[in-house]
Amino acid sequence: MAPMKPHLMEKANALKKILSFATILPKLLSPKDRPTNLNIDLYQYIDDLSEYNVINATDFPQFDEHGTTVWNLSSKLKEDDSTSAHLCAYLPACFWILPNDPLKVPIQSIEGDHQDDEALHRQMVAFRRSRIMKANLTIEKGHLDLAGRIAEKAAHYEAALSTKQSSTPNSEDIETVYSKLSADYNLLRIALAWKQNRLDLADNWLVKLDSRQDISEGQKEELADLLFEIGKSQAMLARPSEAVIWLERADHLLSSQTLEEPSNEHVELQSAVAHHLIRALMSVGDGDAINRCWLRVKQLDSGPIESLAVLMLKLDLLLMDENFCTETYFEFLLSIIRVVHVTESTIKTILYYIHKLRIRSVELTHVILETLLLERLSSTDYQEWAEKVLVTIIWNISKEQKKETKKLSQMLDTLRDQVSIVIGAIATHAAQMLMWGLIEDSYNAADMEIAEAWCLLALHRVFDRSADLNTGKLQRCTIRLLMQEIEDPNVDSAPSIYTICGVFEGAAVQAGRLRQEGKDGDFSTHELDWFARNSYNLALKFAGKWSPAQTLTLLKVAVTFIDLYPPEVNSTSQADLSLRRVFCTYLSGCLLTVQAREQPEFEEQLKCYREVREQADSFRRNLQEQLDRLSEGAREDLVQKAATFLTFEFEAAVRLREWENLSHILASGQEHGDSKTYNIIADIILASEAPTDCIIATLQQVINVTSNVSGIEILKLARWIRCLLQLVLTSKKEIAEHLLDQVPVVVKSSDQIYPHEELEWLATTTFNRAIDFYCASQDGDCVVWAGKAVEIAGLLNDGGVLRSLLEDKYKALKLG
Repeated sequence: MAPMKPHLMEKANALKKILSFATILPKLLSPKDRPTNLNIDLYQYIDDLSEYNVINATDFPQFDEHGTTVWNLSSKLKEDDSTSAHLCAYLPACFWILPNDPLKVPIQSIEGDHQDDEALHRQMVAFRRSRIMKANLTIEKGHLDLAGRIAEKAAHYEAALSTKQSSTPNSEDIETVYSKLSADYNLLRIALAWKQNRLDLADNWLVKLDSRQDISEGQKEELADLLFEIGKSQAMLARPSEAVIWLERADHLLSSQTLEEPSNEHVELQSAVAHHLIRALMSVGDGDAINRCWLRVKQLDSGPIESLAVLMLKLDLLLMDENFCTETYFEFLLSIIRVVHVTESTIKTILYYIHKLRIRSVELTHVILETLLLERLSSTDYQEWAEKVLVTIIWNISKEQKKETKKLSQMLDTLRDQVSIVIGAIATHAAQMLMWGLIEDSYNAADMEIAEAWCLLALHRVFDRSADLNTGKLQRCTIRLLMQEIEDPNVDSAPSIYTICGVFEGAAVQAGRLRQEGKDGDFSTHELDWFARNSYNLALKFAGKWSPAQTLTLLKVAVTFIDLYPPEVNSTSQADLSLRRVFCTYLSGCLLTVQAREQPEFEEQLKCYREVREQADSFRRNLQEQLDRLSEGAREDLVQKAATFLTFEFEAAVRLREWENLSHILASGQEHGDSKTYNIIADIILASEAPTDCIIATLQQVINVTSNVSGIEILKLARWIRCLLQLVLTSKKEIAEHLLDQVPVVVKSSDQIYPHEELEWLATTTFNRAIDFYCASQDGDCVVWAGKAVEIAGLLNDGGVLRSLLEDKYKALKLG
């Protein structure tokens, strides 16, 4: 046997090597066994397979077998996105392009070992189907050169089958399959020509395909899809006229189909083709193209296409006309907002169209934006977009409708109360910056009403998560503007007063939150001082003019800010702040007492009195420190305030029925009480529903204290002694005796004359009680009480008449 020629030997060895590699390839593609140089090997074998265009017919079955194996392997690896998996997907195509002459391929006989014409056709059809499949795959992957080579091989089978078909009758099945594959081949050539940027060739192949009468409905839809993709690609390449040609072909093909029940895929394709065709016509842009657009849009209105897409097409068509109807555009856009599925993409699209509307009508733009915000973005799922739309609304108003604050206020109320959205810090900062610009513009234009309105909007509750430095500035500005309005005698100041209190409260809450979050620097000491000082000064200035509740609000705010001062404040400032805090609690106690007395509801009264007690505790804790450092005049004023506060605290405790605390309250304030103070306290306890023991203890404590107080009104003291004696006369002998012993001391030490009738009543009542003891055979007590009666009678300025009478009666008892 003659030796093989060198070039054939080289080819045989190379092909043998390729077959060996194909045998081990499945193992190499395993993720854990995959070698690092596999990609390089795959590239090399693809090049080698592409180089050998012809193999012996006897070798083909091995290549066909390995091609099938690698094909199956590539199908399993479709989820693997590695380069190796992609290359593996191309490899079968390389195995299957090798046979050059389809008629020389060995036939696997269907019946026996002889070659059969029908069997030949079947095998050739199978080979051809595989080549079309692999050509489509390589086109999808972008390997156009390899796809071209496969298509060339498929062309041989096309020619061979055509010859065989014309010379040999075949079964109906073979004919049907052949027709389908022939059409598939034409589709392949159109796709390949398009990918190779040869639309002229694609046109030629389309003409051949159009001339066929045996193309199936499925292939028509496949062709329409291909024409659609070609049209889209031309549109993307800014070739609108070319895009229109291919899209119209796709549209005509789909419209010409007579399907009883079109599939969802068919309907979606038809809709997409129509949509892109209109877009392409719009890009052409001449009058005829635009008229065709409107015609197609009207057709789509009653067709199966999604209405949202039609509405957007209408908007874009309107925008192409400089004189479009603004109201029509508005209605289309409003319809879109109400039906669109909310996504990031659709929101961006809607905002694009809204900005186009704003050029024509700021007012309609506001309506559209408000609808979008309140009806479609009200869920917390769309927080970020809600914030962007809100800022856009404020920006829109700021440009043309600066005085339209009322509608914005109403919208913010709805957003906060019904939708419960609180705008984040970043969006709040942007919104407040826009509003601050409007405030400054209005202020500079001396339009204080509008400036004030924008200040209040900037401090709306929807901006609770505000950028803190902005808010402090806005709050101060708002308060200044409101104060100007309050001081105008021609303006109803009630709403402004209410608003001022709200602004101060908001500032206090904000400052407290920042302290809790450790952000003291965001609310500076300067700002603390401004708010603490001005809230206190306003409370003092309008305490007699505003309602107690409004003044109380400012005083509470002042205390809150004082308590937020950092500990490193210098001692002088700290002392001043402490004194201001004492004054705030004193004035709060006074106002709360007034409020309690005016309350018609019992529970509200008790609530006010409880607050009085709290304020009194705070006042007492800080009082002594201030008394120790104040000058004489200031100290006397503060002592007087302490005495007044003592009566309010005592009244509150009595109304709250805190009987066990009355003694403590009196003891804690006895250093600062005066005659007026104790007069009030005695009147309160005598008019109360306190238990008898409590009244006795309180009156005793009042008498004990006031008997040593200069300036006490003797008539009042005498009345309290009479009242106390009446309470204890028969039940508490020791207290009564102690009280009777105090009477001579009071009479002799006072510079006032003790009332004659009171002394006379005391003497006779005491002697009568002595007689009671006598009748009860309690001679010792009788002697004691008779002696006290005689002593008190001796204090009368009656020439000793009553004393002599009582002495005579006592002697008649013959007790010694």
